[in-house]
Amino acid sequence: MTHRLLFVCAANVCRSPSMAFFFANALGEGRDDWSIESRGVRGTRPRRMCDSATAFIADRPAGVEFAHEHRAAPLTAEDVLAADLIIAASREERGGVARLAPDARDRTFTLREALALSEVGAVRGSSAPQATGEPSPTLADFARLLDARRGRLAEPATARRLRGPLRLADPQDFPDFHSESRRRHRAMLGELRAAVDELETRVVGFLGMTPALPSGRRGSAEA
Repeated sequence: MTHRLLFVCAANVCRSPSMAFFFANALGEGRDDWSIESRGVRGTRPRRMCDSATAFIADRPAGVEFAHEHRAAPLTAEDVLAADLIIAASREERGGVARLAPDARDRTFTLREALALSEVGAVRGSSAPQATGEPSPTLADFARLLDARRGRLAEPATARRLRGPLRLADPQDFPDFHSESRRRHRAMLGELRAAVDELETRVVGFLGMTPALPSGRRGSAEA
């Protein structure tokens, strides 16, 4: 069974391809049962990744190759329907997914929302060893768990600072920082990487997968 994960931002040139790369990189090599893609709700041209994102991932294994090969692609209803879990950079893009495919609301979350709903205590025990003959948990099961917890947790009043002082317009968003300074843009990418790494850790734990070794935290992503 293939786990299908889709990351979404506005133009698919910075946040969503970066998220796809960070997740695949953390997941490690040899994960042929994963499809990790990225799309843009407003992407219309096959543009390359932005310079800031390209420079940021260049120090990671396969980062240069990933950035060189990436071309922005627009989000389609088919992309949404095929995904088991959809992670949006912000509420605006989450809304764009919902407008395109309303039935996908139950498996579409912002990145910060997914982290809030999958706190360690919330998913601990969900990935307990399965009884003989019982199916293993899937990424779709993880999405269902997050959806079931909606409404039970208070929304964060302030942004959770995963790395560095970064003020956000909305506590659930990783906003587009292309109009900001290069330093501020890089700070956002640093927080984005930390958040995606944490999400990958929780997903792997839920699925009962063997985590990648620190020296092997590499991989590629389809985008």
